Amino acid sequence: MAKIAKEIQSLFVKHLGKKIYIKEIKAMLVYLLDNYASVSYEKKLLTVRTEEIYSKGSNYGSADIKIDLKILGKRDCHYYALHIYPTNCSDHVYSSGGLCFGEGWWASAKSLQEGRLDDFVDIVQQILRT
Repeated sequence: MAKIAKEIQSLFVKHLGKKIYIKEIKAMLVYLLDNYASVSYEKKLLTVRTEEIYSKGSNYGSADIKIDLKILGKRDCHYYALHIYPTNCSDHVYSSGGLCFGEGWWASAKSLQEGRLDDFVDIVQQILRT
């Protein structure tokens, strides 16, 4: 985890001009590991899989929230991709940054600008539940 935290730290400095301490990044990763179905990091892409998402009595399956750390801080770029795995079919639905954030837009954008990946994932999951 230390190697991943160090790489994430260098990406924050490079793309956001912001240094976040290794212990804060480790704490974010531990939070995600403790609160989500799975977390992986490969080729500067952080992927967090949610548990199954229920909204208004319906099960929409799980979702992969993918944050591309190589493009953080760039204008007019989607920072994440969303893969949704419905429970009632074998295919998955793919949306590249197509989630409608509505009133959650400002909070989600601010969380990424400040390097709060855990908050961003929480916001996306909450929007998926509504």
